[in-house]
Amino acid sequence: MNLVQQARYTDPPAFAGAMPQQKPTAAQANGLRYERKVGLFLGQWAKKEGYTVQDHPWIQWQDSANRWSYAQPDFVLLSERDDNLLIIDSKVRHTRDVVPQLRRYRAIIEHIHPYFKPSCVEICRYFDSSECRIELLPELRPHSLECAAVIFEPQSWISLNS
Repeated sequence: MNLVQQARYTDPPAFAGAMPQQKPTAAQANGLRYERKVGLFLGQWAKKEGYTVQDHPWIQWQDSANRWSYAQPDFVLLSERDDNLLIIDSKVRHTRDVVPQLRRYRAIIEHIHPYFKPSCVEICRYFDSSECRIELLPELRPHSLECAAVIFEPQSWISLNS
């Protein structure tokens, strides 16, 4: 990956609204449902823990070859109490693609929030440690690992938020 030279939050690019609306496959629809449930959970969790949630923010960034690109992490949570920042990617099933994706988001977001300490977290329903080496955390929290995963079952969120 080319080094990030600059980055900024931006409005959705023109191509985002211009994509033809095709009916999602069953797997895609399941992933979108899960992602919405993760978003609801994060909203409740963030309120209790003192975080601000950015839901699917668009980011424009420039690499060392002066090429501009866009990125859109699922969620970015900024602490209102300290310098912690969580970069969240939600997946129904853990995949090996999540680590390089979260690394890229971290490099980009560090340019926007240089005084925050970013933690990368994958929230997934199904976790298979043979997919790739990533540490599994017992709960959502800031950490000092390169990337970590947290398993969330939507049915258990009710008890977590009581």
